Amino acid sequence: MRIPTSILILCFTAACSGDLTLPGGGPDGPGVPEPDRVRIVDGDNQEARTGELLNDPLVIQVVDSGQAPVPGTAIEFSFVGDPAGAVLDPAVTTTDSSGLASAAVRLGLESGEQEIVARVTGTDLSASFTATATRKGKGGHGGHGDGDD
Repeated sequence: MRIPTSILILCFTAACSGDLTLPGGGPDGPGVPEPDRVRIVDGDNQEARTGELLNDPLVIQVVDSGQAPVPGTAIEFSFVGDPAGAVLDPAVTTTDSSGLASAAVRLGLESGEQEIVARVTGTDLSASFTATATRKGKGGHGGHGDGDD
């Protein structure tokens, strides 16, 4: 039995007309990685005196569902509760070619734990850092300093 060529062409066209999805494909087209997770690389659980800079920047990496880095992703760093005197530099940045972004942190003026969130702009994807601000003064770790260092 011989199948007419026109039926074969019709079947081939119908079978191949669906969308092709490649790994890492995002809303901008095939091959464009889509952020799936924000992970902490460095800078968590640091301690500094109130109003002082942390020794190390906060560093995150944005990865896709296959754990590949996602470059060019907008990231917002922010303090939870907006403590007085707290500064992030930069507060808004973009991931580099390795999916990395970082910010320097000046802790707020109140002692205690301060939480900083790194969020992919416009999404719920985030990672949270904790830093501890200690009192200024000779008793920086709970002693009886006068605060006039």
